[in-house]
Amino acid sequence: MSYAETDPVIQVRDLVKEFDGRRVLNRISFCVHPGERLAILGPSGGGKSTLLSCLIGATIPEEGEIRLLGEVLRPKDRKAMDRLRLKFGVMFQGGALFSSMSIHDNVALPIRRHSGLADETIDILVGMKLNQVGLFAASERFPDELSGGMIKRAALARAMALDPALVFIDEPSAGLDPVTVAGIDDLLLKQATTHDVTMLVVTHDMQSAYRIASRLIMLYKGEILFDGSPQEIRECEDPVVRQFVEGRKDGPLGFQESTMDFRKLLLEGD
Repeated sequence: MSYAETDPVIQVRDLVKEFDGRRVLNRISFCVHPGERLAILGPSGGGKSTLLSCLIGATIPEEGEIRLLGEVLRPKDRKAMDRLRLKFGVMFQGGALFSSMSIHDNVALPIRRHSGLADETIDILVGMKLNQVGLFAASERFPDELSGGMIKRAALARAMALDPALVFIDEPSAGLDPVTVAGIDDLLLKQATTHDVTMLVVTHDMQSAYRIASRLIMLYKGEILFDGSPQEIRECEDPVVRQFVEGRKDGPLGFQESTMDFRKLLLEGD
């Protein structure tokens, strides 16, 4: 099947994933079109991380099909996966930077491994990538010398190193203060629009999702409960969506609290 620039960048059809007999993804189907910034939302245990893991080929689903940039994802075919991974980037939640390498060398690694370019040219390209995320002056620092926000920016620079058409972003706001989160969101938006990149962002942060996303999907109990624009999710009347969007404790999502009398338990134990 040939791939045209107007075709969906991501196509997911009837995706099923189970762990120990428990169905985590229940026949998920959706498409992501060129230039979209799709946020995957949902409560803990709803399937967000599992979906992302399937999309990048790290987890093999029981059923269904995934196409990235027109090519069927075949996680068991190592050569095919290696070729496909050159076309997309991943920004991992914790950065996943190599602690023994400088930021410069972390970003240079995929370019050195896959481009065949001269070292001088690679140094220029890495400098450009780091400059785009505001880390040019920190290029010789190591990950343990960076703040949480700087680690996220370095991880983004590495994800963009090979100029991919598609980038997966995992929890960009995790562990960051609100001001830093706003800065990371602005940077992601700028990278997406400047470089015409399609982005899929897994996040639990509604404010971050509103800033980044042009479209949102909410997963609940392994299924798609909502698929629409930021404005549409604000207006959605589904009680589960409303509770999640508003961040309320009370509602159908529940909030597990122990009602056991701990003092009584201690006395009975004696």
